[in-house]
Amino acid sequence: MILIRVHKECKRFISKCLKHNINLITIKSDKDDLIVKIHDNDLEEIVRLNYYSQIEIIKYYGIKGVLLNLRKYFFDYIMLLIFLIALYFISNIIIKIDINHENTALKERVNGLLIEKGIEVFTYRKDITDLNEISNAIVEENKDFLDWMSINRVGMKYVVSFEERIINDISEESGNCHIVAKKDGVITKIVADHGVTLVEKGDYVREGDIIISGEITLNEEVKDTTCASGEVLGETWYKVNITVPFAYQDKKYSDKSRYNFYLNGNYFYKKNYDHYDEEVIFKLDIFGNNFKIVKQKEYELSDLQYTKEEARKIALEESSKRLLEKIGQNSTVLEQKVLKETVNNSTIEMEIFIVVEENIGTTRMFEVGEEIDTE
Repeated sequence: MILIRVHKECKRFISKCLKHNINLITIKSDKDDLIVKIHDNDLEEIVRLNYYSQIEIIKYYGIKGVLLNLRKYFFDYIMLLIFLIALYFISNIIIKIDINHENTALKERVNGLLIEKGIEVFTYRKDITDLNEISNAIVEENKDFLDWMSINRVGMKYVVSFEERIINDISEESGNCHIVAKKDGVITKIVADHGVTLVEKGDYVREGDIIISGEITLNEEVKDTTCASGEVLGETWYKVNITVPFAYQDKKYSDKSRYNFYLNGNYFYKKNYDHYDEEVIFKLDIFGNNFKIVKQKEYELSDLQYTKEEARKIALEESSKRLLEKIGQNSTVLEQKVLKETVNNSTIEMEIFIVVEENIGTTRMFEVGEEIDTE
């Protein structure tokens, strides 16, 4: 199919075509002209019959249109292809290696091991499988000082993280220590690996009380000392104040999404969705230019209201979450009780009593002969 512009004698053009049974697929008016879509094989006949009109070909459709477009912009497409290929290869060259560790000597040692495995600058990037195999091999070959390692590619650089293997010799390095209570609580579990247990499950302890002693006694006489170790869990108590607004926004994704190009703060498609999430598909930082290909997915926000029961439930969940973030995720919430509740026009305010099971033991060094206070 072909799209043509007809200028002069437009009514006569239509009449002539209809008279000779020429199919005009679409006809649109453009000021004094007509924009008409026709079949390819009708073009010659239309031009012959309508010699009094000016007929201009606007575009070809289908394969012919694609081929003509390629021919017209051949050099531009070749340059674009060369640019994309060059961009792809350049973006996969590693220009920097970041080793995350505070110990400079260890960083240099690890850097040498990485170079031996081909992890160095100005080399073609390796895939994640190869990186995992290399990091595992380095750890396996250097168990004397490495406990764990990861190598990740971020843009045009590798980010290397590792943990040093630390071997503790309690008898030679740790000295003498007790396990003491770091806060008030009721003992729920106690397991002593080294030392003497001074309390039992269900006992109440105050902050600073010795739970597992590093002094080994017999008939009230100290026979030996060690660095006490073990697990001590206790029931502790907290008060949490929290405010939850009744109004909230519900996020719902639409069916609309698109790819966009970003260069130094500017998007190719200027008109963005009102609300959208953005996922980075490709990223390249080179010579001070920041280029990204991103996928933008639209979502809509609806203003909604919690009921009192819903707000109350959220307050309980959020109070537990905040407390565990503060004291440690290894702790367990055993019980929650609302001490005070105030409902306003826009919020609900609650004071919540929370019972938690957490690790309440901590190490405290002592000198030989120091008196133990167990009361």
